[in-house]
Amino acid sequence: MPGPLVNAMTPNVQPDSPPAELEPPPRSSGSGEPVNFVSAGLFHGGRYTMREEFDGGCLCGAVRFRSTGIPLTLSRCHCRSCRLAAGSAGVAWAVFRRADFAVLQGSLVHYRSSPHAVRGFCGTCGTSISYEPADNPENIEVTSSIFDDPDRFAPTREIWVSHRLAWEQLDSALPQFPNDSY
Repeated sequence: MPGPLVNAMTPNVQPDSPPAELEPPPRSSGSGEPVNFVSAGLFHGGRYTMREEFDGGCLCGAVRFRSTGIPLTLSRCHCRSCRLAAGSAGVAWAVFRRADFAVLQGSLVHYRSSPHAVRGFCGTCGTSISYEPADNPENIEVTSSIFDDPDRFAPTREIWVSHRLAWEQLDSALPQFPNDSY
């Protein structure tokens, strides 16, 4: 059974934090080969620029946040835990460096959904905002659909497809992983 509600506030990171490195770390592609945002055309002149700011927030407006830099990965997760947390068939996530994420207004309420992760959400309206994996504390996963411009965060892979609902369509153009992609 999931753990108790954690009434800890997410520490705020100042939006003026140091810029991300010039070249982002590679991410895994469907073939297992690393994909670099620069060579893939997703960095300079592509979908993202190094110091770009991405704002978003919850349904009621009580929580506003900002992610800077570039997303490390863009995934659509089909695991049961994500489905239950979001009340949806699948959840799209944008992964950022933890230091590049800041809560600008309000605070997140945390819930330990498993021994391996804590989820952050708005305590007023319940919007699912973040997933913080214990095995990767330097990163934070942010629900893609709650950014002010969610079209910028289209998933580039689907994970935990072995858990997907039978009626849920997968995107055949994306790499698909039975479990996670690490």
